[in-house]
Order: sequence, then structure tokens, then C-alpha cells
Amino acid sequence: MTPAVLQFEFVAPGNSAPVPLAPDALWVDVGNGGDDAVLDHHQGGAADSAAAMVLGRAPLLLRRFGGLPAVRVTTHRRPDLDAVTACWLVSCLLRRGALPCGAAQLAAEVSRHDQGREGHHGDAASDLGLVMAVALEAAGDDLARLDAGFAVLDRVAGQMEAGVA
Repeated sequence: MTPAVLQFEFVAPGNSAPVPLAPDALWVDVGNGGDDAVLDHHQGGAADSAAAMVLGRAPLLLRRFGGLPAVRVTTHRRPDLDAVTACWLVSCLLRRGALPCGAAQLAAEVSRHDQGREGHHGDAASDLGLVMAVALEAAGDDLARLDAGFAVLDRVAGQMEAGVA
């Protein structure tokens, strides 16, 4: 499988994905459903976050996008923890052909945060939502926010792989 080039686009929250969706288009944490490639949990789906939706639809996403040379990923402006994590999981899946170690644990943490159910038990450095918020606020535009968030998640995944986190 040739790794896909991901091209990120940003729209205002609440935008609906076009119908029909282009074959190379994936909408993340925005889009209002209507297609399996619209990962928007805000419309009352079974998942608590877009990150969880990536896990639930990973085989479908690999079948649909795995052989494409490029995929256009649309998410909302000022991407937050859920949008960044979902985009990062999609990136891992389409570039490596698999989800990273600890993906389910990360998605569960993001879902708890996105639904306001997280508990703060420990130091601030171990709170993924807080760490991500600081990293994203320091970034400039939307693409820089994704880059900063991906760097945080790459580091967390590396620590999970090494058994540190």
C-alpha cells in the first residue's frame, strides 16, 4: 500500500459535507453525516467522539482510501483535541496501514474529554486535554494547530509503545 498524501481543508463548524461526497474526500468532526466518510459524532451517532469513529470505521476507511494517492481531509477551523486526534488517527491509518499502539486508549480519553466526563487525577502534565490545549493555543493557523497536535500525539504514542505512558 502506497501511503496517501493527506491534504487538509478547514471549514466553519456546522458545515455539511456535500452530497454526493467526492471519492477522495473525508470529513472529520464536522459534516453532519450522510456518508460513511463523514466522521461527525455531533449528529447523535453511537460514538462519543470523531476519534472513536475512526477506530470504528478503520476497515472501511482503509478499503475506501487505502489505494488513493491523495485524500482531502476536511475538519473544522481551530481544530480541537477531538478533531486533531481523529485526523492524526486517520493519518496513521492511511500512511502506515494500521492504527498506532494505544489508539483505543487515546480515543477513549478523547471521548471522555469531548463529553465532559474526564477526571483530573494527577498532575497537569498527564492531562491530555490540558496539554493539547496549551500546544494548540501556541500554534498559529489551523494547519499549524494540526501539526502541533500531531507532534503531541506522536510523542504520547511513542511513550505508550515504550510502556512509559
